[in-house]
Amino acid sequence: MNLPSTSPASFERYSTRRPWRHWATLVILVALAAGAFVAAEWDFSALVEPELRAAALARMLAWAQTFAFPDLSGEFLRHCWALTLQTLSAATLGTALAVVAGFVLAMGSSRAVCVGEEDARGWRRNFPLRSPAAALCSLCRLVQDVLRAVPDFVWAVILVAMIGLGPLTGALALALNITGILAKVYSELWDSVEERDYEQVRALGVGRLNTFFYGIRPLAARSVQSFTLMRAECAIRNAAVIGAVGGGGLGADIWYQIQFGAWGKVTTLMIFTLALTLTADLAANFIRRQLRSDPNHPCAAKLRGTTGKTSARLPRYRVCPGSGVLVAVVHGLGRQRAAGAAKP
Repeated sequence: MNLPSTSPASFERYSTRRPWRHWATLVILVALAAGAFVAAEWDFSALVEPELRAAALARMLAWAQTFAFPDLSGEFLRHCWALTLQTLSAATLGTALAVVAGFVLAMGSSRAVCVGEEDARGWRRNFPLRSPAAALCSLCRLVQDVLRAVPDFVWAVILVAMIGLGPLTGALALALNITGILAKVYSELWDSVEERDYEQVRALGVGRLNTFFYGIRPLAARSVQSFTLMRAECAIRNAAVIGAVGGGGLGADIWYQIQFGAWGKVTTLMIFTLALTLTADLAANFIRRQLRSDPNHPCAAKLRGTTGKTSARLPRYRVCPGSGVLVAVVHGLGRQRAAGAAKP
């Protein structure tokens, strides 16, 4: 392998050929940051003036004290558990629908799958109407751009007027947005696979679908699985937010209790939301460890011993420190509330 020369002359010659686009990009970024700072009217009086700063800190302290005593009654805890299951169900159903729909839409928007090899060159290669397959590919790309351009909570507002309030609205809103995101990423991952890596499959004379299923898809399966898992985590977090605009679950009840000023119930609902997201993170980390323990995984070489065999010992599972802090806080608040109730 020919390595580049490291002599001072070659370094000086490389430095004189540094692209001017790097400096132009830096200047543009600085100009955009300065323009964003000047475009809005910023009021820093609450940070600069002592009286306003003291009043702001007092309001923050009074607001934080309202969350110090969560509602830990048995009836409300059962209600929060039911809402948690609704939120988890909406996220799971929405992700499952998005994976199926996104996979199909990505097959149509991927040039390697839908368009395949063509003789078009120059400007005709990127012309969307050069062939029926290219037109279908462009149409699928337009659909996926529309789906992912509209946020999930906007889809929820639209669907509320159609099917009403409830977890089904949240699930469909998540499915529409995640479908566009998954279709975009899946198609890009499949198109990024080098043609020479699956040219042996194509040399057998099989069609485009067989080339995709037996050549392209297995090569990009690792990246597809990783991104799908990440979007499933985000769906669980977004399900709670969508509930505030009609998607049901924890988010809907949080917004309802805020309107009535029931901060103790709001605190309990937020604790359940935090516990749900932490559990989703731990479950996702567990699945990732299982995938990395596969001997065919590219990182499996790190787990191999000196004998060349894959070690059967899996990495130790680390519990997220935030979950322990959360349990300690909830336990302490519960004991404090029980002690206060026991006083005459």
